Amino acid sequence: MISSIPAELRALKQWVARDAQKRPYSAPGKLASSTDAGSWLVYEDAVALAEREKLAGVGFVFAPDDGFCGIDLDHCRDAITGAVQPWAQRVIERFASYTEVSPSGTGVHIFVKATLPGPGKKRNRPDGVGAVEMYDRSRYFTVTGQHLAGTPATIEQRQDAVADIYVRLGTDAVAAPETSARAASGKLTPEDTAIIEAIESSKDATAWHRLFIAGETRPGHSGSENDHELAAILCRYSSDDATVERMMRASPLHREKWDRRGDPYLKRTIEGARRKTGTIAGTDAREAAFVDFGTVHDAPPPSVGWLVDGIWPRGARGWIAGEAKLGKSWLALELAVAVASGTPFLGRHEVVTSGKVFYLTEESNLRAIYTRVRMILLAKELSPDILRGQLHLLVRQRVKLTDPRWSTRILAAIDREKPVAVFLDPLRRYHDGGENDSADLVAVLDAAASFQERPGEHRVAVPIVHHMRKASEANAEARAGQQMRGSSDLHAWGDAAFYCTGTSEDKNAVVVEVELKDAEAPPTFVVGIEYGEPQEVEVGGEWIEMKPALLRIRDGQASKEDIKVRAVADKVLAFLAAQTERQTVGAIKSGVAGRDKMIAPALALLERERKADKQAGPRNAQLWAVVGAPPLPEPDNLPF
Repeated sequence: MISSIPAELRALKQWVARDAQKRPYSAPGKLASSTDAGSWLVYEDAVALAEREKLAGVGFVFAPDDGFCGIDLDHCRDAITGAVQPWAQRVIERFASYTEVSPSGTGVHIFVKATLPGPGKKRNRPDGVGAVEMYDRSRYFTVTGQHLAGTPATIEQRQDAVADIYVRLGTDAVAAPETSARAASGKLTPEDTAIIEAIESSKDATAWHRLFIAGETRPGHSGSENDHELAAILCRYSSDDATVERMMRASPLHREKWDRRGDPYLKRTIEGARRKTGTIAGTDAREAAFVDFGTVHDAPPPSVGWLVDGIWPRGARGWIAGEAKLGKSWLALELAVAVASGTPFLGRHEVVTSGKVFYLTEESNLRAIYTRVRMILLAKELSPDILRGQLHLLVRQRVKLTDPRWSTRILAAIDREKPVAVFLDPLRRYHDGGENDSADLVAVLDAAASFQERPGEHRVAVPIVHHMRKASEANAEARAGQQMRGSSDLHAWGDAAFYCTGTSEDKNAVVVEVELKDAEAPPTFVVGIEYGEPQEVEVGGEWIEMKPALLRIRDGQASKEDIKVRAVADKVLAFLAAQTERQTVGAIKSGVAGRDKMIAPALALLERERKADKQAGPRNAQLWAVVGAPPLPEPDNLPF
C-alpha cells in the first residue's frame, strides 16, 4: 500500500483507521472525527491500528488548510473486469491526477491540489447510476493504495478543473462524507428537495449540515443522539413519517442498526422526535403545537437554574456590551475564569454551574489573552493549573459564523467537550457585513443560538461581547439595550445582559446594569479594576514581572454619579492629607479645582467612611481634616 500512496499524503498527520462500515477510529474502540484534528493519526500509526485491531483499512481526512481536494466517482467501475464507465473516464482524464480504486471496487477516488469555491457538493447522474462528490474539508476518504492504471502517480495542481466541474454540478445537492451504502429506499425525491431548501434557510441549517451533510459521529455523542436530532429536524418540516424515514436513510447516519429485523428502531426514533417537537404525523408539521396548561401543571418543565447565582442564568445567551475601551473583554474574561475555575465572579457572585468554557476572540492575540488571564489568576491567588482542561481558547482564526463550515466545526467541539459557556469576543468580528446588515447578523445569531440549543439536557450559555453607541443627548433617554450598535433585533435576542458605561473621572471603573429576561435583575453596581504591585511569575520557563488585575464590585457605588463622587473624594483626601491645619470648604474647592458641585457629597462620603472629619470654626465655618488630625484649640474664655 505504501508504495502507491503519494508521499505528500503520508507525510501529514491526517489519517484514521476504518472498519468495514467506514467508521473512522483513532484508537481501539474510539471513534475519530473528521472535524477534530486531535483525533487524527500519522499514517504509520493508522496502519498499525488497523492491522492490530483487524480493521478494514485506513482513511485520509481533508483539512481546510492542507490544499488537497477529493473527487469521489460512485458506481462507475466494474469490480471484476476493471472497466470504467465512459462518463467517469472523461472526469478522470479531465483531472489527470493520482486516482485509486475504492474499497468496493466499483468507484474511484481522485486526489488533486485545489480548494473548492464553496461547500462540498454531490450530484447524482440523471440515470440514477453513479454520482460525483467533491470536498476539501471536514470529510475523509477511504484510501486503498490500489492505483488506477493509466493515471499519474502524483497529486497534481488542478484548481481550474475543480472550479469548472464544481460549477457544472449545479447547486441541487451537497456532498456527503464516506459512509456505509445507502438503502435503496433512501433515494431523494423532488419533494424532498423542497424540504431541504426550507431547512437550509432556517435556524436548523447548521445542525442539518452537520448531520445530513457531514454525518458527524463525534466521541461523547452517541449515534442514537444524532439520529434523534436529525429526526426532530425533519419532523418540523414534514408531516409524513415515510418522508422523514426516506430522508434519514439518505443521510450519512444510516447504519446497520436501522435495518435489524424485528427491531423498528427508526420508527421508534421518529415517534420520539414527534413527541419532542410537538408535531403530528399526517398534519402540517409546522402548525402550532399548543400544549394544555393542565399538562404543564402535571409535569412542569424544570427550572433553568443559574450559571452564576442571581446574575447569569444557566444556558442563557446575551450580551456584555459597552463603549469601546471600557473593559468589556476584562469583564468577559473574569466571568469565563470564574465559571471555568468555580470561584466567585467579581469576588461576590457564586458560580452555580462550573465547567469547561470556550472563549473565542478575534481582536487580541493569544499572548495578550494569556497575559490577561494570568493577571486575573494572580489577583485571585490561583494557580494556572486550575484552568488546565477547563478553559479552551480559539484566538484569531478568522472565524466567520456566516460560514456553515465554521459553525459545524465549533458545534462538533461543543458536543465533544460539553462546555457550559461559549464566549464570542466581539460580535462584529464574526461576520463580514456591516453592523446594520440584518441578514448577516441573523445568520450569526442563529449560529450562536445553535451553540446554546444542544440535544438532551446539555445547556450552553453564550455571552457575546458587543459595542454600544457613544452616549449623547439624542440617546440619553434610551434603554441601555437599545444603545447597542447595529440591528434593533440584538436587544430582543438576549436572555441576559451586562450593559457597561464609564466616566472620564475614573478610567478603571465601569457601571454595570444587569438585564435578565426571565428573572429579577440585581441592582446596578460598579466594577473597579485594581492593579496590584508587580510579581515575578514564570511564563514558558522565563521569569517576568506581571501585575495582578483584581476585578471587584465596589461597595457603596451604583452609578456614574457615585464614581464621580468617589474620584473627587480621593482628591479631597489627598489635599487634606497634605495640609498642616484644618481647611474650610472654600479652601478645599480652591485646592481641588473644577469640582465645586462635587465637594459637598465627597466630604460627606469621607465622613461616612471615617476618613475625614469636621469641626466648627469661627462663625460656625466647617473646618475639615483627615481623621487623626489634632483638634482645634479651645478659645480663651475671657469676659467681654
